[in-house]
Amino acid sequence: YPRKYTLDPRFQNTILTQYLNADGYYTTSGQLTYAKPFDNRKFTLYFRGTVAYSNNIGYLTNIDSTSYASTTEKNIAKNLQFTPQLQFRVDITDVIDAQFLTNYAINRTSNSVQNSITNGTSNIRTWNIGLNGKNYFGDWTFSYDYTKATNYGYASNRNVTNPNILNVYVERIFLKNNMGTIRLSGFDLFNENTGFSSSTTASSITQTHVNRLARYYLATFTLKLQKFAGKAPTPDGM
Repeated sequence: YPRKYTLDPRFQNTILTQYLNADGYYTTSGQLTYAKPFDNRKFTLYFRGTVAYSNNIGYLTNIDSTSYASTTEKNIAKNLQFTPQLQFRVDITDVIDAQFLTNYAINRTSNSVQNSITNGTSNIRTWNIGLNGKNYFGDWTFSYDYTKATNYGYASNRNVTNPNILNVYVERIFLKNNMGTIRLSGFDLFNENTGFSSSTTASSITQTHVNRLARYYLATFTLKLQKFAGKAPTPDGM
């Protein structure tokens, strides 16, 4: 294009992607889970960890704005994702099922070529804490799900926030054989449900900000209708 035609300003700051076979790409991942129950499994402590590493190969071509000469560089993008997590769970029949967890997610990319496209190095971290569970009070159930995310390392123009998200519901069962259930739910009570993510290739680092469905409430009624036909089996199979 540049050597044959007059420079078109519409193509300024655009990226042309072509495909070339290249050796050197590989990826590996692993995970670990350790659980320690206490008091007849009423309490359980978990330690979890996930790790993933990839070596991406790409080629970046720059075109000089004056001479239109092109130069191509091989870029090696090394991406490491590591997330250790600590979790404590409580399970007491007809009283409570709940868990507290916290994890620290690291997403780091280092590029051999440093320019405005690759940003040199990307080092995204997110600290998550959460509490979710159910408490039982006879025919009543109270459920809660709270998460707090604290983000680090995003570009300043991304306007990254640290959302608190709380979902709850109150539920009651009634009628014969608990056939009926009525529930009142509230979602995203703090109205802060936004998402942030970062993805990498050998030629780019993409940071994404997503607005999700905001606070709302929902009332539901469930009626279980079931009937089983046939004769109950006898011990001798007759």
